[in-house]
Amino acid sequence: MDALIGKKMPSFRISNWVNGPVKQTDLNGKILVIDFWATWCKYCIEALPKTNKLYERYKDEDVIVTAICSSSGQSKMHSILKSGSYTMPIGRDRSSSLSKFFKVSSWPTYAVVGKDGKIVCVGIHSGYIPYVIEDLLEKERQSTSTGYELQVGKNPFPDEWFYRKGKQRAKYDAMIGKPMTETLNVSDWFNGKITAEQIKDKISVIKFWSTKRSYSIRSIKDTNKLYKKYKDKGINVFGICGNSDLESYKITIPKYTVQFPTAFDPQNTTANAWNVNYWPTYFVIDSQGKVVAAGMRPNHVEDVLKATIEREKQLNQPPPLKIDLPKEWFKGDEAERKQYASMVGKLAPGIRLNKWHNTNGNTRLRLEDLKGKIVLVDFWGAGFPYCIKTIPRKNELMEKYKDQGLVILGVCVSDKGEKMVQVMKDHDIQYPIAWDEHGTVFKAYKSTHYPAYFIIGRDGNILAAGVNDLKIEDAIKTVFDVEKQ
Repeated sequence: MDALIGKKMPSFRISNWVNGPVKQTDLNGKILVIDFWATWCKYCIEALPKTNKLYERYKDEDVIVTAICSSSGQSKMHSILKSGSYTMPIGRDRSSSLSKFFKVSSWPTYAVVGKDGKIVCVGIHSGYIPYVIEDLLEKERQSTSTGYELQVGKNPFPDEWFYRKGKQRAKYDAMIGKPMTETLNVSDWFNGKITAEQIKDKISVIKFWSTKRSYSIRSIKDTNKLYKKYKDKGINVFGICGNSDLESYKITIPKYTVQFPTAFDPQNTTANAWNVNYWPTYFVIDSQGKVVAAGMRPNHVEDVLKATIEREKQLNQPPPLKIDLPKEWFKGDEAERKQYASMVGKLAPGIRLNKWHNTNGNTRLRLEDLKGKIVLVDFWGAGFPYCIKTIPRKNELMEKYKDQGLVILGVCVSDKGEKMVQVMKDHDIQYPIAWDEHGTVFKAYKSTHYPAYFIIGRDGNILAAGVNDLKIEDAIKTVFDVEKQ
């Protein structure tokens, strides 16, 4: 199975979907988790609820979790599923082609495929899958948060994100860093017109598509999703239809429910100006009207877009805040303090947890949502008396400094979420708390004890790590004092 690592997952045909289907195009830009199971396998059936739990945990992320019935006895799949309440997509590998590719010889077998379509692991224990997913999501978050430098004629992104090589690739790369939006010469807009004024000062995704190319038509659904996701975030997502006739263009819009703004390109005037000779072809333009990337693969369009959004945020940010706290304000021995100090100034690891309390509707919080705030992360244990003893002090801190932008996040590291909820009720915790069931976030912060405190700046970078709980307020006051200088 190790020989499969890094290989591209092939196209597949899965049938008889329950809560599906999952199509090949649905996988673009998504992490895929597959649970290969069999109807005759008692352990497989017992494990399905756990896989469904994994699906529920990540269904709002760029992650697809699915169970694929393989081996013999597939005709019993639907009757077996009636005994459970499943929300994840479940299908049959009738030809066993997918399970054969993954060299499945025992059931259940779990596999994880990255956003690039390459296999990350096969035969992994189910308990380790969340760690793999979190690692992939965090690596993406870290990479998009570092931004990139835009230079004329130089592609700042990985080569595997792009189609085409040789002369065509060179033509696209030559466009990078150059203004191109003035060359848009289109007509017959549908779903609203994107004017030069609307493009100005905004990031744009432009999709060149054709009614004569089947993949162009199939990709409409994904572009609709991208448009709906970013339309209220000040991002333009629109299409330019070329290599087509006007009549078929007008028929295609309602027939395939095109929801994003799109225009017609008479005589391929704009496509020629943009060196387009294949449909669909995607471009990302920054708020200065300059080409950021050209000719991306569909599953990497959003990756480029996210990186562009992050880059522009960084360009508009003030210099990073730095604070100098006394050595005695920190916990641990010299080695532990050194390890914590190595995290300062770096982007804080993500807090990707599902079970939250004291948020709006107990919805999930992400550090990305708290940019512009000073965040105090408190790792605590519901079964540790000293952690519980510190709760009133943190309630007071939250109330005292919330108007200055302080947010406290209590991350409970415990194998029992019910205990956390009970402590919250008994001791009137007033700040948001989350259950780190598997300890993934705790480990990402290199923590070894409770309570452990981290102060995160408004830019998402760590300002202080491993602060002594008796010095937390002093450290927070220092942050606000330095900000005023």
